[in-house]
Amino acid sequence: MKAIETVNLYRYPATVNCKGIYSIFDDPLYTTLDKPSLEYYATLDQSVTVNKQGTGMYMCYCKTKSLASLGSGSICDEYFNQYLGGEAIGELVTVVITVINIIIKFICRILISWIGYATLTADITAYMIAVYITTFFNTAILLLLADASLS
Repeated sequence: MKAIETVNLYRYPATVNCKGIYSIFDDPLYTTLDKPSLEYYATLDQSVTVNKQGTGMYMCYCKTKSLASLGSGSICDEYFNQYLGGEAIGELVTVVITVINIIIKFICRILISWIGYATLTADITAYMIAVYITTFFNTAILLLLADASLS
């Protein structure tokens, strides 16, 4: 899931200067010279952007469109599918980790109570240590390993 999210970050980077691109096409001198529109250049940039080498015109053009304005055959269909899909996957990673942490706490509680410590303090201490170690590993270490370049 993180790999798909990373591919979309390269495909649609946050560092593209859309305001600069819009200002070129909103310039009165440009519009009076009978030049192609932003939509034309976005169409040219679409296939290059999908291959992670775009100029940003496709992304900036599609940012101005809404989901309601899309229909079948719209040039921005692919943008919304990839960009919003990548965002959804990024959020899904967070939800999955949270759910797994809740399951880990539940399993730790069952296993510690099954051991049956003599005092409540020993029981709570063992539970807290087990939850800390497993949650730390699940949240911190696994996220680092998922984002690490191991090649």
